[in-house]
Amino acid sequence: MIDCFLKAHDLDGGALGANRSLILPGFTVSVAEMVAALERVAGPEVSARVRFEPDERVERIVRTWPVALDASRALGLGFPTDTSFDAIIRRYMGDEGVRGS
Repeated sequence: MIDCFLKAHDLDGGALGANRSLILPGFTVSVAEMVAALERVAGPEVSARVRFEPDERVERIVRTWPVALDASRALGLGFPTDTSFDAIIRRYMGDEGVRGS
């Protein structure tokens, strides 16, 4: 996300034109895929801490979220994007000084 802010700061305003709003690039990942990535990166003892407990309040909020977004304009302008949840976990662990398995 910080990389996107830096890109926006350095971007020539003329490249944006009159429309100054952008959907930042991202990727779609399920909770199950997140937990699998956590196990690959941090180990099974860490992923085993994850519990699945339905919460109707959270589910009501999440059901209002779009399934997919079109970030092609931001990508066309050269905004960076993550492509791997494993990499996101590794970056977080590095930032926090956490060692993985």
